Amino acid sequence: MKHIFICLGIIFGLFHFGHAQTADQGKRSDEIVMRIRQIDLLNQIVPLALKKEQINALLPAIERARARVTQEEKEEAGILQKLDGKLTAAIKKSIEENTPPPKDLSLEIAKTTQDMSDKRALIVDENTEAVLKVFNDTLDAGQKKVAANSFAASFINPNVKPDEIKESEKINFFIREILLDPQAYDILIQLAKHVS
Repeated sequence: MKHIFICLGIIFGLFHFGHAQTADQGKRSDEIVMRIRQIDLLNQIVPLALKKEQINALLPAIERARARVTQEEKEEAGILQKLDGKLTAAIKKSIEENTPPPKDLSLEIAKTTQDMSDKRALIVDENTEAVLKVFNDTLDAGQKKVAANSFAASFINPNVKPDEIKESEKINFFIREILLDPQAYDILIQLAKHVS
């Protein structure tokens, strides 16, 4: 179970690599990969034995995090849309004149993508911190221990000895990779209907 992310990475790579797939096959493959991810999330969330009130306490924080990500995605789409005209013109000119695209455009692309990456990293950190507060206030010590021990240390930081990774780092990783996964919110809503 702890090596599931490696398997998922391979599966995602295979399904998105499929140039020969039709649109329907690609859509169907994406749906199956989504279910595989749901299985992985359930393998991580269910052992926490969350109670309904705990789930209901976590959901608003996760929902705010999701809204923030959605807003950032909209902003990024606007930024990319503004860049698209320059890209299209540079591609056309580069092909027609058999010359490399302008260096200043490459620098602009690098700066734009770096700025987006930096902002996403900040949002991930802030979202993790916000959910962590509710997580710490809501879950008991046993549940926190289950979350902290749900991953092999090498997933969290492959450059550090396992015993050097603090429990707080493990829980942050759990929140970032599991509770803030785009599909976790819907899974938690469904679980809340079936637990007491």
